[in-house]
Amino acid sequence: EGTTVERFSSTGTRITSGGWPKTLQTLGTTLAPTSTGGFIECSTTSDIVGTYDSSGTLLYSTPSGIGATTDGLGCSVSTDGRIGVAWNGTTDTIAVYTDSTLATTSFTYSNTGSLGNPTAVAFRANGNILAIDGTNNNILEIDTSGTLGRTIPTRSVSGAAGMIVLQ
Repeated sequence: EGTTVERFSSTGTRITSGGWPKTLQTLGTTLAPTSTGGFIECSTTSDIVGTYDSSGTLLYSTPSGIGATTDGLGCSVSTDGRIGVAWNGTTDTIAVYTDSTLATTSFTYSNTGSLGNPTAVAFRANGNILAIDGTNNNILEIDTSGTLGRTIPTRSVSGAAGMIVLQ
């Protein structure tokens, strides 16, 4: 709810100690778990993506760094620890960061002709990233070098806020 994240035990009991529920610094749009027990958060209020440890402490954060492109609408974590972000704004961009420090990008993809309103991202087993485009109602597959591989037309992704890839 709003800026609060809840934590539950493996048996489904709500944890209310050690700072939980945790109030984050920003209004999040997407949370995704990391392999270390933490999570990443995309945000529209402070326009950042952030990585948190298992106690909910912010470790690293970064703004888009892309002029007039601010809202982080979708985040995903690959099995090798890369972070994918759908940055939405004037220059809609998919960015893939090499790791949870968010210091370096593996690649970015921006093409307003095919990507007009990115709202969600997810990694495929082959390392490619899928991105939902809410303007053209397509799913884009972008390869590991940042090149558009294919466009998957669909009528059902308008307004999508998340995506999960089943391997």
